[in-house]
Order: sequence, then structure tokens, then C-alpha cells
Amino acid sequence: MAGPEDCHLQKVAELGVRLDDGRPEVDGALNGQPIRVALSTGSSKTTLTEAAAQRLGLEVTPLPMAHRVLTPGRGVREIGSASVESLTVGGWQADHLSLQVVAVGAGNVDLVLGQDVFSQADVELDFAHNAVRFFQPHGCEGVPLAYWADTYAEAGMQYAQDPRRRFSNRIWVRLNGHEFLARLSTGTRYSTLSDTIAHQQGVYEGDPGVTKLAMIGPQDSEKYPLSVGTFNSLAIGDETLNNVKLRFTRFNPDFRSDLGRHTWGLILGMDFIRSHRIFIANSQDKIYFTNVSRPIFDTQTPDTEVTPER
Repeated sequence: MAGPEDCHLQKVAELGVRLDDGRPEVDGALNGQPIRVALSTGSSKTTLTEAAAQRLGLEVTPLPMAHRVLTPGRGVREIGSASVESLTVGGWQADHLSLQVVAVGAGNVDLVLGQDVFSQADVELDFAHNAVRFFQPHGCEGVPLAYWADTYAEAGMQYAQDPRRRFSNRIWVRLNGHEFLARLSTGTRYSTLSDTIAHQQGVYEGDPGVTKLAMIGPQDSEKYPLSVGTFNSLAIGDETLNNVKLRFTRFNPDFRSDLGRHTWGLILGMDFIRSHRIFIANSQDKIYFTNVSRPIFDTQTPDTEVTPER
């Protein structure tokens, strides 16, 4: 095991971010032309919108069989792929890429930067300073990587050294002592619990003390209640919150969170992420984080887009 004196974090890129409707965005360039980029640690792949591909004059190769790619609040049909010479986002650049093209994007962005990029390095989310930083650690095995603080919390991640790690950051949490996985997602505004897990803990829509925020769901689909309930405790690694209020709803009709501890049932969205400084140590299967503001969860603002990304 390395000692702190042997550990060196090499910063390979830093993105200056802005928030648009609560979600992080940056400016980028594709084949030298300006694009608007959303940062989404909850999206499995980097995707380009069909409208952006047309505007940039890219040739889209249709898929033999289209399938659905989930983004917050809507199902998005993947229509094909496009080859690009270069993609630049802040100080990060990649050449000779094949990008997935989807029919509809999130908001007014041209491209969503996903986990296929974020999983290639250790990543710091520092929205108090409007920054996302990419690091390559050297000699840091077993060394805490919350370099900005003497005291911090840490939580274990699943899949961080498995090839599947590129699809999501899944973190171990405990709700009222029940352990399962949460997904850390910069592409989702508000943290939300699966209604299946809420029901397992005895919290139901319409119960005394449970408030209803809205009826939600994709257009032309069945709507489900978005509610707020109170739970005795939520532990995210070393950080424990007592008498915590959480949103809960049906993520999508096919979602299953009742198959045991290795499934996931909580989205830790931008409300949680903005209230913390977070170091995603893909190299160690951990995250390190410190609290920088309160409240941790926004349970007041209605939101119609909580379907989990895939």
C-alpha cells in the first residue's frame, strides 16, 4: 500500500461549468465547431442529438434496429451513429470518435458527455467553484483522495474496476438500515428514491405526513405520483442523515429495485452533488466527499423529470 508521500494526483483536465436549470453545462467544439455540452455522470454513453448532427453536417449511419436510450424524464430513440474527427470539451480532447446519435436531447444541448468519458479518470465535482476536474492518480493506492480537507466522508462504489463501471457510479447506501445502491447523477436535478424501496420501508403515498408534489411521467404515458416522505435515517458511506425527507416515485414502468442489495433504488442528483465537494475515485472503487452547504436535498420544488438515465 502506498503512503501519502508517494501519492501524486496529476490533473489532466479542468472544465469550467455553468448551471442551466440546475444541470451542469460547458462549451465544447466538435470538428472545430462550437457546441453546447451537458455533463451527465448518470448517462452510460456520450450522445449527440440528431439536430446537432444535421447542423454540423455529419453523416449519420442508421442502426439496423433502433432501441431506446433513457434520459431524465423521457425515452429517447437512438437512431444511429456518426464519425467525428475531434471532440473538445474544456481541456479534454479526443480524436476519431464514433458518437451515438439520438432523436431528442436534454434541453437545448447538442451533446451529453457520459460515463464512457467520466470513467476514464478520477473525477472531482466541485460546483461551489464551478469546476469539474479530471485526475490520473500515481502511487495513491489506499491513500484518501479528498486532498482539500482533513476530515471527509467516504463511500464504496460498485463496478469501479469492472468493465461495466463506465455505465454508472453506483454507491452503497443504507436507508433505515436497509443496504442497496444509489446512482450519482449530475444529469438529474433532484435526488429521488424508488417507490418500491419507500414502500419496503413502510412509507406510502397518501400516508399522514407524506406530501404530494406532482403527477409525473413522459408525455402520452401513465403518470405516477411524486411524493415526499420522512425516513428515520439515510447513510451514504460515513455520512448519516437522521429524520431525512426524500422524494419518491415510480422511476419507469419496467424499473425493478426489489431484487436484493445488488440493485439500485436511489438517484443522488444535483441537489446532493451541489451541497458536497466530491472526488469520484474510480481508481479505488470509492468516492470521497465533504459537505459544503445545506439543505442536502430539495424536497420542495416540483420536477417532472426524474426517470433514471441508463
